Amino acid sequence: MQINQKKLLRNISVSFLKNKKILVRVDFNIENFKEIGTLLKHPRIKKTLPTINFLLKAKPKQIIVISHRGQPRGRDAKLSLRPVYWQLRRIYKNLAFADRPDNLGNAPLVLVENIRFFKGETENNVRFGKKLASLADIYVNEAFSMSHRHNASVVQVPKYVRSFAGFLFEEELKNLAKLFSPKHPYGAVLGGAKISTKLPLLKRLIKQADCIILGGALANSALSNLGFEIGRSLAEKNIRGLKSILKNRKVMLPADFYVLSQGRKQKRFLGNLQKNDCIYDIGPLSLVNFFRVLRGAKTIIWNGPVGLFEDKRFSNGTFILACYLAGLRGFRVVGGGETLMALEQTRLLKKFDFVSTAGGAMLEFLAGKRLPGIEALHLIKH
Repeated sequence: MQINQKKLLRNISVSFLKNKKILVRVDFNIENFKEIGTLLKHPRIKKTLPTINFLLKAKPKQIIVISHRGQPRGRDAKLSLRPVYWQLRRIYKNLAFADRPDNLGNAPLVLVENIRFFKGETENNVRFGKKLASLADIYVNEAFSMSHRHNASVVQVPKYVRSFAGFLFEEELKNLAKLFSPKHPYGAVLGGAKISTKLPLLKRLIKQADCIILGGALANSALSNLGFEIGRSLAEKNIRGLKSILKNRKVMLPADFYVLSQGRKQKRFLGNLQKNDCIYDIGPLSLVNFFRVLRGAKTIIWNGPVGLFEDKRFSNGTFILACYLAGLRGFRVVGGGETLMALEQTRLLKKFDFVSTAGGAMLEFLAGKRLPGIEALHLIKH
């Protein structure tokens, strides 16, 4: 993969940015705002600040920051970006907040309200894209995590204004690209909810990786498709093409679990799960088996928790896995929103070699798909 160096912000002269209006697409899509004081520590915000700081030093006419949050239908106060604005004001005293893209004012730095409050964004509307592009002289995409979405602010804007990839975008691209030619042994740990979204990646990993460990609801789906009893556990059934993948010797599945049965946490082994059981975490035997295989890995990718870590009763699997992976050597990559939340709680983010802020975009990129956000920037020379 060859990156077009002319499309990277780091290669643009400061003089070129001076007195320009710059539109920056970021990803401040953070679901959990309960711990409001920790927002600035979230990787999606923290990793974006170097680009904003660099642009401010160039003394542009105005920096316009746009992002989405959630999937609102029209305006929804619960999905407003105002909580992010108030936190960012602690760093940027001159930061202003705009309720609409066409009401920016003259502040040097502006955060626009949730861009998905406006219908044209998710529809990838050409007119809306042109409207956003008309706000600025330069566009910087700092939302690699949105590269798999056909949204106007990602796909349409670069067609009408000079566009570049920000520091975080570049970092994501370069580090994830290393996984196309990994050092072996190469281990992959995949968890989370839907196995259907990770099927393309699984097909690629079968060819690349030395071991593939499945946990969380992904493992539930795998076991269900293999004919095992999983009770009332969350799972996707009858996934086409999944069985052939699961029969590969590289794929490892849990052998013991912690379930919720009649309101009580109980231990179960594979083959002894009952119809009323609901799997919420992997057991210690599974962890031991996984650790034995991962011990000598020179490359590891982890995406998705292996249990319902939000519930303290079922957090051990994910947290113990995090601690173990953090202590290994080699190139360790972690990504996915829920995985980052778990690592934040264990304070282990700094222990990993690369922390991706992307979820779906990371999965699709590693599966070898061409992402519309990357294509729109003409960032890769094919």
